[in-house]
Amino acid sequence: MQVQVKNEDDPALTLEKIAAVSEKELLIFRVPEGFSDSEKKILVFYGGEYAQKPKYDIGDSLGDNTALAEFGLGAEKANPQYRLTLFDPPYSIWMFRTIFWLLLILIAWRMLAIYRKEKSTNPVSQG
Repeated sequence: MQVQVKNEDDPALTLEKIAAVSEKELLIFRVPEGFSDSEKKILVFYGGEYAQKPKYDIGDSLGDNTALAEFGLGAEKANPQYRLTLFDPPYSIWMFRTIFWLLLILIAWRMLAIYRKEKSTNPVSQG
């Protein structure tokens, strides 16, 4: 950790002690059915920058009789089953934009064909 204090006209500071503090973060979830205390292994997946945020109602999950357990973290590993598909952003955004523009061009082309046909069958008489 590096701390820099810049104030050009004051004497230098002498730090005798520094303390870094961080709040404890908790991850609360329901333990899967059939989980045994001897196993104590749960896979937790995180990341997925395009995933939608889940909606929780913690009040339904926690009560006065809720049993809490502590788990330690193992080594971080990539999820071999996770891969982006065409329907995941950012691919889906470009796919839908492309489809939109192609449909718009198709509609405009059909309208132009109808306009030309009408113009050729009903010429405007000059008089």
